[in-house]
Amino acid sequence: MTTLDDFDLKILAILQNDGRISMVDLGNRVGLSETPCARRVKRLEADGIIKRYVALVDSEKIGAGVKALVHVRLRRQTPDAVEEFEAAMRKLPEVIDCDLVAGDFDYVLQVRLRDLTALKDFIRDKLITIKSVSETQSMITLEAIKSTTSVPLPPSRRRVTT
Repeated sequence: MTTLDDFDLKILAILQNDGRISMVDLGNRVGLSETPCARRVKRLEADGIIKRYVALVDSEKIGAGVKALVHVRLRRQTPDAVEEFEAAMRKLPEVIDCDLVAGDFDYVLQVRLRDLTALKDFIRDKLITIKSVSETQSMITLEAIKSTTSVPLPPSRRRVTT
């Protein structure tokens, strides 16, 4: 269990927007010297609060400009069917998010593809060939109004226990 204070929350807020900031600059921005700041970052990493560091790639510039949300319903929700579907999702590079959901469908996928033909091929040749898949419904994103990887942090001035 980790207790987060104002320094931790400030560190997390900054790192969510700039994971390559130097410890010196990070410390200056949060009001700590480099060593205690680095210790806090290492603790946040060790506690699993900071999971990993990544580079965010512009999908349009690499030819994956079509984003679609695909709702998936399974034929049945047996352990074998669920495992088959989830294992297949982990192997498909087009699927950038796969969430188990409550509601009319069982899963919502976020997929990134080159164009609408690639989306059609993905659904026809990959998704609906999975035996446990019963039905799909797709929505194509026309424009991203907001897109962020930042997780909302609790307000500062209080301690948060995780």
